[in-house]
Parts: sequence; structure tokens; C-alpha cells
Amino acid sequence: MYQQNKTSTSSTFRFPIPRKKVIVETELMREMESRVLAIHELCGLCAWYGSSGAGKSTSAEWMTGRINEAFDSNDEYSFKAVKYEVGKIKAGWGNEAKRAIRSLYSAVAGLTIDEGFYGRSTAEELADLVIYTAQKEQLQVVFVDEAGLLSLDAIGGLVLVSDKAKQLEFNLTIVLIGMDDLPQKLDPKRRPQIYRRIHDWCYFRHYDLEQTIALLKALHPHFASLDKTQRSDWEQFKFVHEISNGLPGFIVQFISRFDAQFKVSPENIDTTFLRAVHLRTVYDMQDMFEQSRKNGHSINVASEAKVNNNESIKKKKTANTK
Repeated sequence: MYQQNKTSTSSTFRFPIPRKKVIVETELMREMESRVLAIHELCGLCAWYGSSGAGKSTSAEWMTGRINEAFDSNDEYSFKAVKYEVGKIKAGWGNEAKRAIRSLYSAVAGLTIDEGFYGRSTAEELADLVIYTAQKEQLQVVFVDEAGLLSLDAIGGLVLVSDKAKQLEFNLTIVLIGMDDLPQKLDPKRRPQIYRRIHDWCYFRHYDLEQTIALLKALHPHFASLDKTQRSDWEQFKFVHEISNGLPGFIVQFISRFDAQFKVSPENIDTTFLRAVHLRTVYDMQDMFEQSRKNGHSINVASEAKVNNNESIKKKKTANTK
């Protein structure tokens, strides 16, 4: 039997020091905050849409933090906010409106609802409980992340809460955050009464090059030191913008991988260095998918698209260097 040698030795393993999470305030985030606050008195819903990594969740987290930091219990107009990620509630599961309201209550109250009370209560009674709790907590803005996972009836449950709040003259704004599945479910042809409750539609567009440069400078000292008027520095900004397609979520992921290599080799950083950091992940991802195919497994279409997109970028860069 193998017995571990307990002789005292100095380990070469080093735990990584966590990088402090940085949320960079952008013009788009300020715009979305202004738009949510503008419709707040209407007591309705707002829809946030954009690609994965476009900054929707980060903006919601940022705005929630700002609202709660500014909250003053002595100010009658002051209120709190909460952000939560909803779980899947599929059509046909039954009691979908109640399921969505239960999830909303957990976010507002910070507690799970008593199962006995939940089972014997109607959706309307659960909505009343949510509003009562929100009033007690002085909470008036709720961000529902991944709202596209909800069925139409589940979204209808959130609309019921909103309608009840309006009847009671309690300002409650629910922000539905999602990707392609969300606009499809909010289509006026599917459920007009839900569509009419949406007071603003906010689209998170991809960053342009200038916005990407500003984000990179805020995220890492290397990029903060670059001068975009210098050709070699501008090429580095342009490269990250192209591989990320202007998606801030991808840029943040790239910076984490870049920083690990930067700490090892902080000198002579150029586009070749950046390309090496990027392609190591791309090649491993492609090899993983290829091996999965060989083993007889199908690959998700979204994953295929990501691989093809990165491959096209690689080919473009290769051609430009010839």
C-alpha cells in the first residue's frame, strides 16, 4: 500500500492572488440607468437585450450597487434594488406563474417561501406577499437576469406582481434581462398584454474601438500605458477589439489570461504576444470539440459559431502578416 511521505518539504505551489473585480463605468451603463429611472414612476417592466458578454449583467450589478449605496432610510423617496438570476421555468411544467413569483419573492426577501403556504396560495396571494415584502424592505427595482429562461406564463407571473403593485400605488420596476429567447417571448403577437407592460426596450450594442480602448486602459496597467497615436500600440488595441468583437465580457476574460502571461513575461508586449495568448485558448477549444466529435458527440451550434468566428479571425490575422 502506498503511504504518503509526511516529511516536511517546502511546496512550490503558489495560490494565485485574486484580482480585484473592476466594474468600469461606461456611457452605455449611465444611459441604461437613466432610462430605468425615467420609467420607474410608471410601475412597469423594462427589457434589456444583448449578446452574451455585452455587459447586461454587469450593468445591472453596477446599478444595483449604486442604488443601494445611495439608499437613505431618512429620505422618503429613497429605495433599494436587487439583482438575481432566475432558473429555467419551462412551458408545461405547471404553476409557472406561481413558480416565477416564488423565485421573485426569494430575491426580494432573501428567504425561501414556506412550502405549505406556497402550495395553498393562489398566484394573486403570492404577488401580494412579494409586494408587502418589497414595501417593508423599501425595495423598488428588481433585475431579473436570464429572464429568457422563463415561459410566457412565468413572465406573466412577474407581470401580475407589477400590476398588483401599480394598483397599490407602489413603484416597482422589474427589469427583464436576456438574449435572443427574451425578445421572442415578448413579441406582441404572442402575448399582447405582456408586450404592453414593457415601458422601455434597451439594446446593449457591441463596443466600438474607442470604447474598447477605454475599457482596456481601465482594466490593466499595460494597456493604460499605451498611446493609441502610436502605430504599434494602436495595433494592440485593434487586435483585442477584433477578437472580442467589442464584447466587454470577452475582453474581461482575455485580460485575465493576458495578465497571467504578463506577470511571467512583462517585457516586449506586442500583437504577437497578444495573439499567442488568444490562440492558445482557441486551439485548445478547437481540439476539444474535434476530439468530442471523434468520440461521437454532437457540438452545440453556439459553440460551433464561436470556434468558426475565432478561426476566421486567426486566418485574417495570418493573411495580414504575409
